[in-house]
Amino acid sequence: MAKNAVTLVLETCGRRVQWQRALQVAQVEALDVAQCTTVLNICGRGLQWHIATELFHQLPVRRLRPTVVTYNAMINACSRRWEEAIWWFSALEKRGEERKEERPQPSVISYNSLMTVLGTNSLWVQALSVWQQMMREGLQPSVMTISTLGRHLRGPGALRLLSLCNEADVRPDLILCNTVLENCQRMLRWQQALAVLQEMPWKIGITPDEVSYNTAVNALELSDAWSTAVQLLRQMRCEDLQPSTVTYNSTMGALKKSLLWQRTMSLWQELAEDGHRLSEVTGDIAVTALSCSHRWAAAVALVDSQWLGGASEGPWVLQAWLRHGTHVKHSMREGPYGTCSSSCEVR
Repeated sequence: MAKNAVTLVLETCGRRVQWQRALQVAQVEALDVAQCTTVLNICGRGLQWHIATELFHQLPVRRLRPTVVTYNAMINACSRRWEEAIWWFSALEKRGEERKEERPQPSVISYNSLMTVLGTNSLWVQALSVWQQMMREGLQPSVMTISTLGRHLRGPGALRLLSLCNEADVRPDLILCNTVLENCQRMLRWQQALAVLQEMPWKIGITPDEVSYNTAVNALELSDAWSTAVQLLRQMRCEDLQPSTVTYNSTMGALKKSLLWQRTMSLWQELAEDGHRLSEVTGDIAVTALSCSHRWAAAVALVDSQWLGGASEGPWVLQAWLRHGTHVKHSMREGPYGTCSSSCEVR
């Protein structure tokens, strides 16, 4: 088979993660080192790290010399076996120390790959150590490097990504900023999430998108800063960004926590009028806000209404009944909330 034809076959195998087919090609064709590296990547994506290892050890027999890309493929192939990934990285370092002008040496991508493996296995402390080693080696990290680190960091280190950018003289991008916001949300640091969101346009030079605002509002949901959540919701509209159902749910959740049922239901109506799909989460928040404020008739009317599909025996009212130990006898009512059109007996 011609070399170009082999390359096309391997590309197809890569798209479909057909590691068996790629291995068959490797067994019958005289591949070059780039093609063998492609097979290693395919085996790695198919979680066949042991097969990738066997193929790597056949390279000398094929009179092929592995490159740094080949070693990177082996590190990635060991995504679920972090000890082996560290071994392959160390092997690459040792080869680079032999004769630096001829031997492959770890690249930024090598460090990125190892940090990804360590982070995937929840070894974020070790991943941060790899970052520090890369900085000592004088390599220039990319935004992808810091984003890779940010996806896996936990604890206080997860909030230091922007500081790491400053240390490495790397300009953050939108994805990295959103990663920082997600870390703030995960660690319940709503003040820091708000600070990052405010710094993005004027200090970093990046315009927040819908994900940025949604993440910040989500961070505010469990706090008492309901007014800030409402302010961010309004600010999205000023920035020509369309709040999603998730944005409304988070804002309503912050209001519900503060027992502000009128404001909660105002957002409920705004959400419905904007044509958003009302999810079960939306219904649960609205009915819970009403029931916690002892607006039993309005809560039952909301469940009976068209907004929740008349699910009068659904989980929302049942949850309210169980929570307050109250049995509500009701008939069908009109309107999504407010005054009911028929009697509601509480006993």
